[in-house]
Amino acid sequence: MPTSSTARARSASLPTKAASTSASNGATARGFLRALGSHRAAVRVSVVTPGQDKASAELPSGVGRLLAQILRKRAAGRDVVVVDADAELTTQEAADLLNVSRPYLTKLLDTGVLPSRKVGTKRRTPRAAVEAYRRSQYRAQNATLARLTREAQAAGDYR
Repeated sequence: MPTSSTARARSASLPTKAASTSASNGATARGFLRALGSHRAAVRVSVVTPGQDKASAELPSGVGRLLAQILRKRAAGRDVVVVDADAELTTQEAADLLNVSRPYLTKLLDTGVLPSRKVGTKRRTPRAAVEAYRRSQYRAQNATLARLTREAQAAGDYR
């Protein structure tokens, strides 16, 4: 088994039988997390399908950390979606992600708040830019809420 220069690879196997409930999915994810251990080293993953050969590969430690993050979310019963970092969204998809109307999103594009490009007569905007805008809006909202709470507490209106 190949090892990285700084740490030995850990071996882990995941049951191949598909789980039918969230509870068993969570248990499977927790079991795999235990097998991964600290996931600081490279991880050797083997995939075995009934009636086919076993395939295995060593994953770099960064991929092991990503896999551990995904498994923690699954163990907690949360869904995980993997999206291409370079993905582009339609105006409706971007509006849905931001929970705003499509006309409002169009204004954000027209004023240059969000970048976009034309594909024929339609516009596309980078998902990364929409996510960054969403995070900045969330931070601004939280800062405003914290300020208003402090002001209300200072005035004695809020305890």
